[in-house]
Amino acid sequence: FQVYLNDADFGRLDEGLAGVIVTDQRVVFCKYHHRGQIALDNEGARVVAKPGGRFYSLTLHVGEHRSKMCKLLKADIPKLESAIGEDAAIEILVME
Repeated sequence: FQVYLNDADFGRLDEGLAGVIVTDQRVVFCKYHHRGQIALDNEGARVVAKPGGRFYSLTLHVGEHRSKMCKLLKADIPKLESAIGEDAAIEILVME
């Protein structure tokens, strides 16, 4: 377990119901009916973080398949990048 980042749409009382978990092997995400996981060594996988005010909406792109992940606070993006690390095959693209 590296880090858990709570979905920005969920308050402190609802912490743990949605967000992103990064382990030493994979990224796991959950928000309502959008849930999934991707191995850190998955070549061609990309997490796109699109800004919207104080928040970033995350989408996972693998080939032509896209999955909504969750919404994070702007301050959580560097934490996600750090937890995934430079050695992972997953690319993180932060739009500005």
